[in-house]
Amino acid sequence: MKLYYRLKPEDYSRCLEEIRQRFSMHQEVDEARTTLRTEDQSRIERVIGTFDPMQDEAADVRVIIEDETLREYFDSVLGEPYRVK
Repeated sequence: MKLYYRLKPEDYSRCLEEIRQRFSMHQEVDEARTTLRTEDQSRIERVIGTFDPMQDEAADVRVIIEDETLREYFDSVLGEPYRVK
């Protein structure tokens, strides 16, 4: 399942850090893109955030989960997704 969220720029870093700590995820940062991954991808494949403060008015976060029961947690941290696949 893919969940797509749009966040206020001031919430972006805090939300990603909360998710990273909650699931003990590894963080990779490449310019305007932040990727969070776990060793065991059976529940969460990855979390990808993009935000360029020079160009973007909002931050985008895509969450790819295998365990659909985690959607409630991500919705509680990131808000209501604007798209679900």
